[in-house]
Amino acid sequence: MVLIKKSSNKGFSFEYVDRTEVRTDIPKSEFVKMQHDNNGSVFDDSQYFLALLSRDNEEENKKALKRIYYQLHTTDYVLDEYRLRDRNENSYLQDVKIILELIKVFYLAAKQKVYEPIINPLNFIFNENTEKVSVFYRKNSFLEEESFIWLDDVKKLLGFFLVSDKTMRVEDFEKVETKDILQSLEGASLKAYENILSFNSIDDMAKGFLEQQDYDKLNSFQTLRESSQTSVKERVKRKNSPVVGVSDKKEPIEQKRRENKKTKTVPSVKPNMKETEQAVNRNKTISMPSNKKIKGLGIVIASIVVIGAFFGGRMSVPAVDHSKEAKATTLAENENFYNGLLSASLQNYEDASKYFDQFREGSQSKELEGKEKTAIYFSYLLNRQYEKALEVDPEGAEGVITFMQSKEEIDKIADINSDNDAIKFEKAVLAQQWDEVINLKDKVKDKPDRQNAVVEALIRTDKLDDAISYVKSKNRKDLKDKMKKIEEDVIEKSDEKEKDKKKKIKEMNKKIDGSLK
Repeated sequence: MVLIKKSSNKGFSFEYVDRTEVRTDIPKSEFVKMQHDNNGSVFDDSQYFLALLSRDNEEENKKALKRIYYQLHTTDYVLDEYRLRDRNENSYLQDVKIILELIKVFYLAAKQKVYEPIINPLNFIFNENTEKVSVFYRKNSFLEEESFIWLDDVKKLLGFFLVSDKTMRVEDFEKVETKDILQSLEGASLKAYENILSFNSIDDMAKGFLEQQDYDKLNSFQTLRESSQTSVKERVKRKNSPVVGVSDKKEPIEQKRRENKKTKTVPSVKPNMKETEQAVNRNKTISMPSNKKIKGLGIVIASIVVIGAFFGGRMSVPAVDHSKEAKATTLAENENFYNGLLSASLQNYEDASKYFDQFREGSQSKELEGKEKTAIYFSYLLNRQYEKALEVDPEGAEGVITFMQSKEEIDKIADINSDNDAIKFEKAVLAQQWDEVINLKDKVKDKPDRQNAVVEALIRTDKLDDAISYVKSKNRKDLKDKMKKIEEDVIEKSDEKEKDKKKKIKEMNKKIDGSLK
């Protein structure tokens, strides 16, 4: 049985036919208008858009509609399908890359450099070969303005993609609210979505998440108006996309040619120490020019650092001073540093950590700054060597904590030797050292889970009035219920008589309700 998913948003409906095609129906009058306006360029493929194919709708009651569709390749996945995939240890790394690709598309749309894409999880296609996200259907016009409604829709799509829970269905996308997404996320994904929600414009989001060079590229991006005046040969074509125009046939006119051009899928290989050494030996055998090696290092570092967008500790890293070419050359020639990055780029963090251990024994490690330092920090973090990550970058404590929470390893924080206030706070919570929690509450980043801990600390140290004042300042209704539960637990565990316990609980609830109306 063929699975067909349907999803609507803002008056546009899409259908996804399992692993075959994604499609939508538009009035024939709109189809004709799209053909004539802009010389039909809305149908062409480009760096961010897919080539549109068309056919008459076969249903009798829809003869006034034209069906626009895109045929999926073996490495193509609609956004909704990809979010529901089976996940492994490194799935969130790919999620970050896709989020960044989506931000690029929306940034270009907001700057009126590309046509306005329709925001729906069935309208974006991710290609595993190119690791690019492309838009299926777009309006025959540019986005009029970057309204808050439009920005909220963008944030909703990004958050929806981060939800891997199958109970959140694409069929209900239009009804999904921010609170639904927040309740469905946890750990690193929740932190990423909270970061996304904090931005007031797509420009701020792009600046916060993207590498500076990627941001600059977007600003220099040739608009569709400009590209219509250039040669077709000069257009950047998406790999594995059918290069066709408008066709009224049911099958693409260049089907056979496209099949012959399909890129063979390379099977994934699990990296190991031996494999890394082979790659290292190849680099020793082949003399690589310093400038190319430095450029390669930059790409590798960027691929490691990009996952920092998931962690609350850092939204970005300091920019590298490109004028220090001599320093970059020296780092590139350091075998342990270079091989560590090579291993990390293969997601072989165990080997990367071993190389970085050796690198840090030398004097050059003291010269690290910016992205190079952060790349080593994340390599240690992803290898679960939390104390070493903090040694490299003490300011990355929040990232360590968020990662440990996402991996359900926060209990291991007791083994970390650090004077960082955030680490000390989490250790105090774990050890139920409530006085220490209270002493540190104003020295750490204010987060919902920490607010819960502070409320508990105040109540368990018999400071109910302080707890009430604290809850008032946070404007969180759920903290009121938490207060009651903790206070009830304290009273229930006391040595008082049952009759007195019930009376005290009743008085306490009355006081809390009266104070927090």
